[in-house]
Parts: sequence; structure tokens; C-alpha cells
Amino acid sequence: MSRYVERLKSLVALPEVSLPEVNWAEVERFLGVTLPSDYKEFMETYGPGAFDDEIILVDPRSASEDSHLLDLWKREVDAFLFLKGKVSTPFWISDPERTLLPWAYTPNSDAFFWLMDPVEDPDQWPVVLRDEEFEWFYFPGSMTRFLVSVLSGDIYSELDEIDPEFFVNLSPVGQSYFSPGDTV
Repeated sequence: MSRYVERLKSLVALPEVSLPEVNWAEVERFLGVTLPSDYKEFMETYGPGAFDDEIILVDPRSASEDSHLLDLWKREVDAFLFLKGKVSTPFWISDPERTLLPWAYTPNSDAFFWLMDPVEDPDQWPVVLRDEEFEWFYFPGSMTRFLVSVLSGDIYSELDEIDPEFFVNLSPVGQSYFSPGDTV
């Protein structure tokens, strides 16, 4: 087990549910990309659900024409296309509808993405946050490293420019919980 999934387990108890197996080959074929190994490990350990009912992770098990994962991806791509030329994106996002893959969101319409660069090495994809006002934040690490950083309270020392209110709805460090289920 990766060190960040182990660290997550020390920060937030595992849900007491049995998780169905994921057919990763089918999910990745449908999406057209290979997903990061830490995401797969996380989903096989925790499954879909939400941290503190605030960071909602999308269920890959339902990747099909009518899936929540596809709905989230389409919604974000539509937003990028609608706002193209109206809202600026950072220089490091060259083509958001092709280089960003959403994996989580918040009830406030914030979204969490992988920056698929390099596309052929998903375990190197950093995390990108987009808040409801379309401000962007870059986190130079994996999804599970990001979650550990947020849930341990270290995110503010790792991302100086992030608003201290960004994660205000999360439980205090050491009191976070994970609610299993497809919450999209």
C-alpha cells in the first residue's frame, strides 16, 4: 500500500462497507486514459464517497454512457468551453477540456482535477483545484498526497496562495470522517 493511502488511513477511519471490484480496464477504455495508480488504490481501499461531506470523490465503477463520472467530466468541459475567452486560465493549463480530468468536487462547485501532463504517465499528474470563482491552484503532487495534505492541515504551508477559507467546511484535523457511497 502506498505511503499516502497508509497516511490517509491514520487520519480518517476506513468505512465499514464491502466494495465491489472495479474493472479498471473497462473504466480506462471508456475514458480513453490510464488513471493514476494511487486513485485506483484509494478507490479499492475507501471507495467512492466524501470526506466530511465536503470533498466528494466520484465513483469510477459507474463509468458508462450514463455515469456520474462522465456527467462530471461533461459538466466541467462544458464550463471550460462556455467560459473560454471570458475567464483566464493559468499558463500551465494549455487546453483545459483536453488536459484536465476531474476526480472530485465540493457542494460549492469547486472542482479537483488531474493535470494530465504527461498524458502517458498518470502517476506524475499533479492536482489542480478550481474554485467556484474560477481561481486556479496547482498542487505538485498526487491525489492521495493532496488529500493527506488537506486532511492533516498541511495544505496551507504547501499552497501559500490558497485562501484559508477554502477548506473551512472540513472537520478539524483528526476529526475528519469518510461517508461511503456514490454522492454525485
